[in-house]
Formats: sequence, structure tokens, C-alpha cells
Amino acid sequence: MRTTTLATLFYSIPGAIAYLLTIIAIFKLRRKLSPSFTSVYLVTAVVNFATHINTWIMYRLRLEPFFFFYYQWMMQPEMEIIKWPAKADFVFNEKLNVYDVVSNPQTCVKPVMTSMLVFGATTLITCSIMSVCL
Repeated sequence: MRTTTLATLFYSIPGAIAYLLTIIAIFKLRRKLSPSFTSVYLVTAVVNFATHINTWIMYRLRLEPFFFFYYQWMMQPEMEIIKWPAKADFVFNEKLNVYDVVSNPQTCVKPVMTSMLVFGATTLITCSIMSVCL
């Protein structure tokens, strides 16, 4: 393992543990905190963790010889076909949510935005992890 990868592991693992402890503390104090703060904080935490994992896969592990099998596997032509249903589902739900907001903006904004964040974040994470090399 390269020295830079080891050095980043030394601060990355404790940082992730501290972040998880912060999320647990926010979750336990959610009754005392504003609901909008809690939801924004948790969405930000999910995005930060997804970015951290994607960065590790994209930049750190690309230079490690023991992880080369993953990039070979991702370069197979059938991996592009596997991503199509996730991409199609993401686009369909995005357009459906936009239609819901446009057709009924007074009552539909909050549930639609919540579903877009939750579903969109999970689909985007899946597609980004699968398309590291493509």
C-alpha cells in the first residue's frame, strides 16, 4: 500500500468515526433541535459520506495494485448495460417529481423534495460508484 494512502487512512477513519458520532448525537437531540436543521444536516451528512467513498474509489484506490480487479471489472461492456435501469429510473422519477410540483405547487413541494433527495441521493450514489471508470 502506498504511503499517501496509509497517511489518508490515518485521518480518514477517525474522521469518519467522529462524523458518525456527531450524526448519532444529532439524531438523539432531534427533539430539542429544529426539524429543518436536522433534515438538512442529515442530507448533508449522506452527501458528504457518499462523496468521501466515491473519492476513495476514484482517486485513492486507483493507484493501488490490490484494487486493480475492480477497475478491470468496471471496464467490461456489460457494466454499461447494468447502469441503464438505474439511470432510466432516476430520470423518470426526476421528471415525475417536477410534474408534481408544477401541477400542484402548494401542497406537493415538501413531499416531492423529500422523495427527490432520498431517492435521488441513493440512485446517484449507485450510478457514481458503478461509473468510476466509464
